Amino acid sequence: MALGSFSLSAQDIIYKTSGDEVSAKIMEISTTKITFKQPNLFSDSLFTLPHKDVFMVKYANGEKELMQPAVEEAAPEPVKRNPLQMAQLGRLDARKYYKSNKGIAGGAISGFLFFPAALVVAAVPPKITLNDGPDPQLLSNPYYYKGFRSQAHKRKLGKVAIGTGVGLLGLIVFSSLSNGQQ
Repeated sequence: MALGSFSLSAQDIIYKTSGDEVSAKIMEISTTKITFKQPNLFSDSLFTLPHKDVFMVKYANGEKELMQPAVEEAAPEPVKRNPLQMAQLGRLDARKYYKSNKGIAGGAISGFLFFPAALVVAAVPPKITLNDGPDPQLLSNPYYYKGFRSQAHKRKLGKVAIGTGVGLLGLIVFSSLSNGQQ
């Protein structure tokens, strides 16, 4: 009985922002969470509460500590870039984010059926939508858009060239098979 009353009187109290009180033994207070034990429930279990959910802690010795809300860092200001840097960023993002398989398919079909059509497919720049880049706001910048579209067009040219090669190879194989059956 004496041991039970000692554990009750030697407990810390956590006052939550919701108004609830938690009798506990505080183990650690960090900037993001409070770690504690609840001796009456599970003697070996550690519990945590987010720092923002705790209003105050009253320690067993009577000392009180108000929990200050965690200071959120202000979002950094966007980096100001000149037009050349925006175009460069657009080209880099196009290499990373632009995905289109239409160039390969168009090149393969035109290489197989009618070779000059591959030139037309390659000459038409790709249609860039707001979903093609990492950030729609960036695509609204004309310098970024121009750089993105330029690099996306280069990627499309490469895919059309691969597709045309596949189409011509298919045409050669088809021609040799049809000549061999005569």
